[in-house]
Amino acid sequence: MPPDLMAQRPELVALLIGAAPLLGLPQEAGHDAAALLTRAACAPGLAGTNWADPGSGRLLAAACLALCAGAGAAAGAAALEALFGPPAAAVAAAAGAARAALGGGAAAISPLRVLRLYLERLGHPGAAAAAPHAAAAAPSAAAAAAASPAFAGAPPSLAAMALLYAG
Repeated sequence: MPPDLMAQRPELVALLIGAAPLLGLPQEAGHDAAALLTRAACAPGLAGTNWADPGSGRLLAAACLALCAGAGAAAGAAALEALFGPPAAAVAAAAGAARAALGGGAAAISPLRVLRLYLERLGHPGAAAAAPHAAAAAPSAAAAAAASPAFAGAPPSLAAMALLYAG
């Protein structure tokens, strides 16, 4: 990940994770967008981006959240603009550029989704009933991991396993 964008990463991840519920999206959508942000920023097609400009990072973050929100997110374009700053048309263009840079593979699975799956497979239905401490700590631990440079670019299954082990 470009160093200038890595410096912005904690703020961008917090913004993505906080924005998802405000847009009526599931919590995981913000985490997925944070994972997609890393992949997109490292894509060769975006190599010429001026990441020293904080607006570039916010634009890519908004684009990643729009991609993770799916087709029904057109109603949230004004809210995305209010939360992230760039106009809706710029976000749509950046989403298209990110999708193209990723070769159309713009789907993302965050460590939070994998962690919840692990908890369910280990006998914690709904990731809450049988292990309230682990389930309650999962979102905040996953948010901290998403913002951490140590987990940037780590496979979601590896990050989730580390969170499960630490929790």
